[in-house]
Amino acid sequence: MANHIGWKGSGYRFVYSLISVVGLIAVGTLIREMPQKRLFDPGIFIYSGYFLIGLGTVIVLFSFRYLSGLEFIGLKKMTTENRLVTRGLHSRVRHPIYTGTIAILLGYFIYQPTDTILVSAVVILVYLPIGIYFEERKLIEKFGDDYLSYKKKVSSIFPGLW
Repeated sequence: MANHIGWKGSGYRFVYSLISVVGLIAVGTLIREMPQKRLFDPGIFIYSGYFLIGLGTVIVLFSFRYLSGLEFIGLKKMTTENRLVTRGLHSRVRHPIYTGTIAILLGYFIYQPTDTILVSAVVILVYLPIGIYFEERKLIEKFGDDYLSYKKKVSSIFPGLW
């Protein structure tokens, strides 16, 4: 989108991050305020929900080991722009932030199994392949054959599945 509107630099990334955070807060507020129907009682499985939320959070945090969080949200000028990150969790999956997000979503649904949480999780899970598609187009454009080679060796979201 930045290319289409002619916006270059970190300002675009910061505005995108800001809109995303405001959108997530709005969606979270709507979910909290909407009447919710509990779909099932998680019982003892509630601990599985806690575990997945924690695991997902750790995965997301470790995903930034070789990335700059300030660059990611646009508060700092990109310095890693010409470097393809293939170390750490990125050596196992190409999109570890999405992997962590999926674990958090699943864990939250197990912890709080309501219809609104389910619908929200489905919407996010439908978005992820679209986000991956556009992100990978950008990475192929930026890194060319290096990214295509990396893509052949490393699975997208779950290690060893696809």
